Parts: sequence; C-alpha cells; structure tokens
Amino acid sequence: LTEKEEALLARVPKSEIQIAEAPADSSKLVETRENYVESPIPQLQRIVVCGTGARADSSTAASQLFELLQAASASPLDVPRWLNLAEAADMPFEELDALLLGAGAVVFCPDLEDDDRRAIEAQRAGMKATLASFPQNLRRTVLLSRIGAQAMKGGINLRSFFGLGYSGTPTGLEDELTSSARKRGRTQPLNVVIVRAGPLPATNLDSSVVQCLPGDAGSNGFTTTATTAQALLQSLALSVDTNFCVVDEPFPKQATTDWSELLLPFIGTEIWRIEVPNAKRAAFFIQSWAAEWFGGAIGNSAPRALKETLRYGLKTPV
Repeated sequence: LTEKEEALLARVPKSEIQIAEAPADSSKLVETRENYVESPIPQLQRIVVCGTGARADSSTAASQLFELLQAASASPLDVPRWLNLAEAADMPFEELDALLLGAGAVVFCPDLEDDDRRAIEAQRAGMKATLASFPQNLRRTVLLSRIGAQAMKGGINLRSFFGLGYSGTPTGLEDELTSSARKRGRTQPLNVVIVRAGPLPATNLDSSVVQCLPGDAGSNGFTTTATTAQALLQSLALSVDTNFCVVDEPFPKQATTDWSELLLPFIGTEIWRIEVPNAKRAAFFIQSWAAEWFGGAIGNSAPRALKETLRYGLKTPV
C-alpha cells in the first residue's frame, strides 16, 4: 500500500494550480502527429465534457472543468470537446460519432440546481443518445450527481403507481448510465465513477475545507462550483475508480486542499476487514465464490459464460 501511495503521489500533481498550468510552448504546437507531445497527465487529454447550455457560461461546474482541461492540454490534438446534453438527443448520430471519436473519457455534468423534471428528462435523453455513440474502445466515464440520489430507493416505490418512476430525477440519470455500462459486458467494460456533490451554498464561504466521503454517504454540506469542477478534474487525473461525495465544510482558516490525499481511499482495490469465527472456512467460501462468478468465460460452457457476463458489474471480485 505504501508503494502504491508513493507511486500515485509521484506521478500526479498535488495541487490544483499545478494541474491548471498549461505547457509554456503549447501555443507553438501544430496539429500534426510529428509534433505531437504527450502531456505529463495523459488522463486529462481528449476529454468530452457534456454540460448544459453555452460553454462560455463560467458559472457552471462543466464550464470550469472545460477551462481547466483546456489549460492542461498538451497539444491541439488533446483539447477537450463540448457537448450540450439538452441538444444531444436531436443531433444526427454521425455528428455524435465524430465528436466522441478518439475520446479519452466522457464527463456528464447535468444541471443539478434545476429541479424541473422535463429539463432533467431532456438531459437523460441526451445522455442516452451519447451513450449509444460511445466508441467500443472508450473505457471511462464520470457522472456528476447529487448527494443522496439513491436514497429515494428502497421499500415500496409509490412513484411507480403514478407512472413517475425515477425519470426526471438525478436517480434516473445515474441508473441510465450504470445500466448502459453493465450492458457493455466483460469484453468491452465501461468504468463508471459517480461524483456526488451537495447544493450550492447560499452565501460565499470565506474559508472552508474540502471533504471527500464514501459514495453512499449522506451529508447536509454544501459544495461550491469551483470545488465540484476540481473534484471532477482530479477524479480523471488520479484515475479514481470508486464513487465518492465531495463537500465544502466551514473552517476557521483557509486550508490547503491535497486532492491526492483526499481521493486516495477511492483509488484501486478496496480492503474490507472483519473478524470471522473460522478463518479457514471464510477463506474457502471466498475462493469458491470468486471462482464461480469470476473464473473467466474462456473455455467454459455457454450457460456459464452467459452467467458470468450478466453478473459483471453487479458484484465485486475478491
């Protein structure tokens, strides 16, 4: 674990200022393969940002993220691309295919402050159309969502009696993305990370400290637009592979945010420690369970391969 932490800290800048700085000679690069220079942070190259409205609106997290990605671009070949989710459903699929061609990752940034069900449903339709045009080699996508989006599930779904379900809600947006990822199967996996943020603060926070919580955590905290944009950026740069929540907590004095330290628990293999009555029996059960569900489809019968493919994304290998 220590070696993993040192490797991560060595290859990823610790501060948001370092990530936001563009190469000094980036303006001299021309759009040719001969002059192509790989960025020090390849995870931030060729990112498609799916926001709402105009890209020039700097008040949204999507626009601020786009500006940060522009500053981190190594060459004109690596600049980010903008897609308006509200219009994606009406775009010809040829245009969507061309926009997503060669993308390193896709970040969905719906308008979390808009509670209009019709507006959210329009964004979900745009997300669905975008997912249908995903290239086969695209492996990573990030979704900005709301803290507690999945808390409305559980028990009897009274919404279904009125034909509502979860459409027009952040829950529906999450379900649309995760269900599409599961359909990709084991041979063409799509890694999904959901970054959940709190509502915007009513007043400006003079001093605050950023906190990252588990993805299913509940919090009454607020999240500024700048913090949300940085959380999305850092989740890409650090290759975060677990959902998490991000909030701004009031702090007596301004604190320095070390994103690599905050997001380290959400990178790589998760470790679950628990006491068991019989260690040998527990180990035998875990090994048998892992062999049954994640033993590999190659060489197995068709029913077994189908079983494993359908289970992909629903359980975590141990």
